[in-house]
Parts: sequence; structure tokens; C-alpha cells
Amino acid sequence: MKRNGYIRYTVLSVCMLLSFIIASIPRLLPDFFDCYPVVLIPFIAAIALFEKEIAAGYFGLFAGMLLDLYSVNGGIFSTVTLCILAFLAGLIARHFFVENFYSALAVTTAIAFLHQTVYWMVYYLFRGKDGIFFAYYRQILPTVLYTVVFIVIFYPLVKWICIKHQQD
Repeated sequence: MKRNGYIRYTVLSVCMLLSFIIASIPRLLPDFFDCYPVVLIPFIAAIALFEKEIAAGYFGLFAGMLLDLYSVNGGIFSTVTLCILAFLAGLIARHFFVENFYSALAVTTAIAFLHQTVYWMVYYLFRGKDGIFFAYYRQILPTVLYTVVFIVIFYPLVKWICIKHQQD
């Protein structure tokens, strides 16, 4: 890999880490129906459009590890799901999508919806909790909508970084 590739991956990793730290500050981001965004999902969705699927998978792995470190449920749920979803998004984006904002919006919506739905299935449905459908409509869907909004910030940022540090 060329020098620009190392620089690009380092800059993307630092930006992802800073985004996670900023989003983790209590009450910095306003809540939306008592839900908070998963800000790393739009970041890895944008990366999946501009990088190859292996790189997208590694960034999904990194984002998932960060989310699992901060999670109250513990485990490796986000690490596994975001790694797989980012890899698949990178693979699909590389072969079927054009690098534009609407593709980023579609990929972000798909990853956020799948991640949150699988989360709901694992932590609500399979555990037999009460009010599972209320939780889906009251917590999961607003979280997906709130997460998708952040593609407006991360798509131009990732695009700028990837264009500025292109491989020769």
C-alpha cells in the first residue's frame, strides 16, 4: 500500500474516534424521543462507498469495538454486526452503487435499520421481554431515523478525506 493509503486510513480512524468521543459526551447531542444516534454507522457507511470491502469491514470492526466498549449490555454484538454489515455494504457499493449522496443515504439507512433490528431481536425479542413491539416503535425506529441524519455531516467529510489522500 502506498503512503497516501496509510495517511488516509489514519485520518479516517482518528476522525471516527473523535466522532465517537464527541457523541459519547452526555447531553451534547439532543435526544429524539429519548433516543440517541449511533453516529459511527453513517461514518462506516460513507467509508464503505469510498473504500474496498475489506477496509470497510475493518472500519466496521473498529466502530463496533468502540460501541461495545461503551455499551451497557457488554458482549461483542456491535463488533460482529457492524463488521459484517460494513463488509457487505462495501461489497455491494463497489459493484452496484455510484459514489453519491443518495447511495450513502441508502447504505446508511440499510445498515442502521439492520443493526438496530438485529439488536432488538437479540436483546428484546429472544429474551422474552414485555412490550417488545412498543420498544421497537418507540426506541429502535427513532434511533434509526436519528442516526441517518448524520450522513449529512460524514459523507462530505469522508469524501474529502478520500479524495485528498487518493492512492497514486
